Amino acid sequence: MVAFLLSLVVARPAMVRVGQLSAAMASLPEEQRAGRLAEVERLRRRSGLASIVAMALLIGAAAGMAVARYLGLFDRHFALVCREIEFAS
Repeated sequence: MVAFLLSLVVARPAMVRVGQLSAAMASLPEEQRAGRLAEVERLRRRSGLASIVAMALLIGAAAGMAVARYLGLFDRHFALVCREIEFAS
């Protein structure tokens, strides 16, 4: 969930802005292009870093779920929840 929000809040807006700046660069004079290129590069780095962090979070979540399943933690938790539901009824 955090990885999705990170991509949605950071990476996507940065790449949308890169697209807008890149489209507008064709009509800019040469002296203004350098500034725009620097901003485009900064936004690309920001989006790339956000994507790397999101991927690391997803890999960590998958590894955590695999370890929890291997250790049987989900089975124990599920059994406890079922017992609580039976007692509540």
